[in-house]
Amino acid sequence: MSDAYLKGNIPAYVDFMYPKIIERAGGRDSTIKLIQLLVHTLNSTGRQIKSINYGNISEILKAGKELHCIVTQTIEMSRPDGTDIIETSVLAVSADKGKTWKFLDVSGANIKTLKDIFPNFNNKLQIPEKKSPTFIPNNMQKNSN
Repeated sequence: MSDAYLKGNIPAYVDFMYPKIIERAGGRDSTIKLIQLLVHTLNSTGRQIKSINYGNISEILKAGKELHCIVTQTIEMSRPDGTDIIETSVLAVSADKGKTWKFLDVSGANIKTLKDIFPNFNNKLQIPEKKSPTFIPNNMQKNSN
């Protein structure tokens, strides 16, 4: 998923997204256009996502006919005056007993919203609180090398 985004293959990136989110955004083509616009807007302001890494994976829990877990995602985004390190929480969802997974950023989401999208959401799955980005100014990066 991160490779597709970082290589600019937005259609492949969208294929990793949870289908209901794509549907709510107006379908696959609309979602692709929306993300391409977001990337263009970031780039036009001097921002660029440099890396996306995945860390901790929570316990995998049954949620109706699906499997759910939370994956920690860390994004490094450059900007003209430095770098933002953004840690988010991604809900991984499998409808085929773990063979394939679809993803949805749930940072800051509340249970009511999640229950709307996932009626069988397992309340045992803890969504971490949204964290503020960590900013590293350019002069700090140069001093640390």
